[in-house]
Amino acid sequence: MPVIKVYASLRRLVNPPTQIVGGSTVHEAVSELCSTYPTLREKIFLDGKLRQFFIISLNGRHIDLNDGLNTPTEAADEIAIFPPIAGGNVE
Repeated sequence: MPVIKVYASLRRLVNPPTQIVGGSTVHEAVSELCSTYPTLREKIFLDGKLRQFFIISLNGRHIDLNDGLNTPTEAADEIAIFPPIAGGNVE
């Protein structure tokens, strides 16, 4: 079964931040996690679509380089969810 890891500010919503989930696609896997943690769904989805600037990767590869949320998953896969990150000081 795939593993999902959440990072940065999302860690306060999912405890522990690494979860084993089911699902044959990234969408199914993330939806299962969101069923357990409904606040996560509110945070990362808007009208059923991934909010802008959230990044989901499958085995280190951005899902947009595959088939987006419809990217198939396998038992040994690792899904990572990253929230928008901004900041820094440019001088």
